[in-house]
Amino acid sequence: MKLFKRTDIGKRKENQDTIDNKSFETGVLAVVCDGMGGGLYGKEVSERAANRFIRVFEKGYNPDMTDFYDLLILAMQEANSVAYEVGEIARRIGATSGTTCVAAFVTKDLAHIVNVGDSRAYLIDKDEIKQITTDHSAVQLMYDLGEITKEELKTHPRRNILLRVLGVEPTVKAQYIKKKYDDGLLMLCSDGLTNAVSDEQILEIANSTFLNVSATTLVEQAVINGGSDNISVIMIAK
Repeated sequence: MKLFKRTDIGKRKENQDTIDNKSFETGVLAVVCDGMGGGLYGKEVSERAANRFIRVFEKGYNPDMTDFYDLLILAMQEANSVAYEVGEIARRIGATSGTTCVAAFVTKDLAHIVNVGDSRAYLIDKDEIKQITTDHSAVQLMYDLGEITKEELKTHPRRNILLRVLGVEPTVKAQYIKKKYDDGLLMLCSDGLTNAVSDEQILEIANSTFLNVSATTLVEQAVINGGSDNISVIMIAK
């Protein structure tokens, strides 16, 4: 398994994204968290959530496992618990705190993915890029209800409103997806990438550069395109 990652501050004063990964006997775990709340709390909540997610998965993992649903959901719930602790501290002084989280455990033939918020997972091959997570956002709900078009998803004034993140409520409902994973790439990213770089550009870059520089090139393209937010990418291939 090959994994390459890159994060960049973009035009923000601080990078509140956290990316991490850990290798196991039967696969690799990768996590992207995009913290919100400003100042100390945005960075702290993403770091603590990502760290807790990996530690819980590591504790529960064994190499004979074939079903990772329960473990990944538990890891997300524990990540939410630590994020909620940070949020309680922030709320006492009138601040806000929360973080998105998308994570994947990739084995030789399957990608097991969990998601809360609008950080995303994509499958990319030479001909197609496909988003395989669903954003927990106001505009996604409006699109699902037929109230806006696909083109309006990126421009609607409510596009930054999230309906589900870690750290706001004591418990959280995570999306779980299991996808057959043969050739191609699995990409995890924060919205700093997808808000700045189109699917067409992502597909072109992924197929025109070596894997070991694709994450860097994608982040650089997001910066060139404006890069108003923190930008994080993890690319995984066999």
